Amino acid sequence: MRRTLLIPLLALAAVAATVAAPGAMALDREALASGQLWRLWTGHLVHWNLSHLIWDGLTFGGLAWLLDRLAPRVLVPLLALGTPVISVCVLVAEPSIRLYGGLSGLDVALWVAVCLAVAHHHRADRTTRVLGWLALAGGLLKVGFEVTTGSTVFVDGTFVLVPSAHLSG
Repeated sequence: MRRTLLIPLLALAAVAATVAAPGAMALDREALASGQLWRLWTGHLVHWNLSHLIWDGLTFGGLAWLLDRLAPRVLVPLLALGTPVISVCVLVAEPSIRLYGGLSGLDVALWVAVCLAVAHHHRADRTTRVLGWLALAGGLLKVGFEVTTGSTVFVDGTFVLVPSAHLSG
């Protein structure tokens, strides 16, 4: 197992732990204003129901594993920097949202990174590179659908969709 694979595995363990008490780690405007800056990172570990956790967690784990295999130097910086960037984008673009949680923004960032890694892989043949670009286009279509309709594609709609998290991812 690669060393960097431990990071997504630890994150998934933390995600599972937050299901019971999401308010303690959610991206919370009031808590941030009082100095709890760690919530820029921990908010992504919070999930509002089991379906949300399963879809986000499986996607995150699979894509993190793939990225670690294809471009191992990309995974840690992507997670370390992408997490607070997505949080800030959500806070700016969605002023009415008081609490945010979920890995879906990071899932989109990982999807883009994996697709680009496949499309630019030095050992990939032309067909594989084209498939990487097509997969990227498919992901962008999914996000576009969610932004324009306000509906999720894979999870049930028992929570509020936050399109800015997906766009910033």
